[in-house]
Amino acid sequence: MKRFFSAFFAFVTVFLLCAAALPVSAEDITINVYNWGEYISDGSEDSLDVNAEFTKATGIKVNYSTYASNEDLYAKLKSGATGYDVIIPSDYMLKRLADEGMLEELDFANIPNYQYVYDDFKGLYYDPDEKYTVPYTYGIIGVIYNSARVDETDVADKSWDLLWNEKYNKMILQFNNSRDAFGTAMYLEGIDVNTTDEALWRRALSKLAEQKPIVQSYVMDEIYNKMESGEAWISSYYVGDYLSMYENNEDRHLNQKRQTAGHRINIIFLVQLHNFFIHFFRIVFIFFLYIFQLWLHFLHIHRRFHLLLHQRIQNQF
Repeated sequence: MKRFFSAFFAFVTVFLLCAAALPVSAEDITINVYNWGEYISDGSEDSLDVNAEFTKATGIKVNYSTYASNEDLYAKLKSGATGYDVIIPSDYMLKRLADEGMLEELDFANIPNYQYVYDDFKGLYYDPDEKYTVPYTYGIIGVIYNSARVDETDVADKSWDLLWNEKYNKMILQFNNSRDAFGTAMYLEGIDVNTTDEALWRRALSKLAEQKPIVQSYVMDEIYNKMESGEAWISSYYVGDYLSMYENNEDRHLNQKRQTAGHRINIIFLVQLHNFFIHFFRIVFIFFLYIFQLWLHFLHIHRRFHLLLHQRIQNQF
């Protein structure tokens, strides 16, 4: 019933946003979206199929494809794949794309809900003049471990050195993207992740090289299967994804100090033909993503509340 209500709410909201302005030829429009895997639910496991509902609500088709890392995204775009309208990269990659003239400026007059984005997430280093981006998500990383396999004494100090513990040789996963992988080594070494000192970056690189012999593999979305199946026991990854894993298996715990690496994901447009209707439909798609994001956050808060309530009851009895 909860999923039905959420899907219905998303459908009605998007329909109200779009119905008054859609041209008759909406069904002939296709927007090409390039996004991370696991970011938008696709109807599997009784979840909402976001793209299908968007098409039902607007008549606009979504040609949707995914990538595993920012570097994969960049390589594909740089090789000449210019057919994408919307991409959703991380902060550091966004700046690179902007510096190379690969992005189209936004018309914020068409994005009125931008006013509700916290000022803390506006005008940041990768888009100081707020030309190209709409913030989509913010998160932090930590170390996820299997409490049925990892000794509690090894996680007592909540240190990043769990990722370098040779006792768990070949049961450790590391990020398959340079920014976050470097972040784990830099926090372990007490290095500012925003340092411009090349010697400190090389020190972190040396630490990653030291870790390599005990790493099972470098992953992104593959972490779900490996950690949930027990094929791997320890991994650095995003805290939001940890919550999903915990719902499926309560042996998965988060080993996290207050100091953690953060990541920001942004929606941006690639340089394309300046067609008014195409541009309008891109904006509609952003509204839909925001609605879905609010729905997702509500579910996480709702689930966490019930989990904490359950734990409180267990502690009392």
